[in-house]
Amino acid sequence: MVPSRLSDACLFRRPGRSKVGRPTEKAKLYTMDQEQMGSGAANPKKLYVGNLSYSTTAQTLEEAFAQAGEVSSAMVITDRQTGRSKGFGFVEMATDEGAQKAIEMFNGQEMDSRTLTVNEARPLQERAPRRPFNRQRNWDRE
Repeated sequence: MVPSRLSDACLFRRPGRSKVGRPTEKAKLYTMDQEQMGSGAANPKKLYVGNLSYSTTAQTLEEAFAQAGEVSSAMVITDRQTGRSKGFGFVEMATDEGAQKAIEMFNGQEMDSRTLTVNEARPLQERAPRRPFNRQRNWDRE
């Protein structure tokens, strides 16, 4: 079985999993890199698309970027509570050439009366752990 995208790691399960899905001592997860998968597919390139109109959907984003090449996926980031767009998204192009062409075509261009910012997406950086919202207070003070 070959995954559809290289960024998705293939996880193989060995016998030894408990009934609730937690790994036991014998269970191990293996990830496969591109050479082990045997696919000669190019690594998909993820692009950051900023300054999107709040009315832009993933489908319209995908249709627009399809002009530059094959689009693997497109998503518009939304607020969890309201469901409203945050004004940016990501497009994953199937090839490096398609990604470069998309950057050249769309960076600085207008879409839905907004000037787009398109560049190669940077990896997510480690952030400090959040403090709990409801910290235990010291009520024993006098």
